[in-house]
Amino acid sequence: MLHQNTHIVFHFVRHGESELNRQPRLIGGRSETTPLSSRGEDQSRRLGARLRDEGTEIDLFFSSPLPRAQETTRHICEGIGYPVDQVETVGELTELSQGLWEGQNRDEIYSAERLRYINTKGPLFTPPEGESQRMVERRVSSWLEDRVIFNPQLVQAKPILNVMVVSHALTLKCLFHYILGFNDRLTYRVQLDNCSLSRFVFKQEGWFVHSLNDSYHLADIGRSSGEYTGL
Repeated sequence: MLHQNTHIVFHFVRHGESELNRQPRLIGGRSETTPLSSRGEDQSRRLGARLRDEGTEIDLFFSSPLPRAQETTRHICEGIGYPVDQVETVGELTELSQGLWEGQNRDEIYSAERLRYINTKGPLFTPPEGESQRMVERRVSSWLEDRVIFNPQLVQAKPILNVMVVSHALTLKCLFHYILGFNDRLTYRVQLDNCSLSRFVFKQEGWFVHSLNDSYHLADIGRSSGEYTGL
């Protein structure tokens, strides 16, 4: 049950450009060891500086455990003065696993026949030893509900609660699918640039979108999606 004063501002951030993002012909997935590129570090610092200049105050900070998300988090914390040791590392925020396909060449994996099958299955398609979009949506939305939006201790603590979440492209898209309820086919058509900021508000009346894929803080260096627009 929601508290009548529930008002949670979510700042969802996709990590900065990683070294693997610079090789778009390869299937990424979790890629558990890939770090930020030098460009990704710059993007993360710029986001931290923007949030500082806007006077953004964060009450709770959550991050994926993967190195590229952790490094992005550290740069943001430095920018806004948030203690990095108070960031909560959350396994549910990890990127969708592509299983045995991770690191493989897209052209070799995604044959025309396989793509037809994937499109037929939609969000239920699961790569070998990997995860489906539906599985990711379930794990990340369940965490969000249990840890934050239906946690009475949190929503009663402050009139407005500001929450930062640093995660990954497909994980955030699956979460946005849960929040917005858009068509399953749109998941891959929602653009999320590296180190972009998406702001949502949750209150008693439900979800409200304030911004999606906002990356104007990167305008003078150009945006890099680091993201394959297909699968």
